[in-house]
Amino acid sequence: MPKLDDDRLEAFCLEYVKTNNASEAYRRTSKVREGTLDASIWTQASKQMGDPKVISRINELQLEAAESCIVTVASLTEELRE
Repeated sequence: MPKLDDDRLEAFCLEYVKTNNASEAYRRTSKVREGTLDASIWTQASKQMGDPKVISRINELQLEAAESCIVTVASLTEELRE
């Protein structure tokens, strides 16, 4: 799946992959006013996590990150053998 058309949702997905926390990803990518109730943030983050396109993109980004780690481990192992 390519990058999402909605830049805000794409940013949410990237932050979610970094933090593994939907509420924190929402805080970082949305204009959350000071004093906003945590319950409001949780609700909005949950709504975004309920979007199938968001979940698919998060899964894709997590897979890319995992593959990147595997390549890094493999290359380090090869370096040690040399």
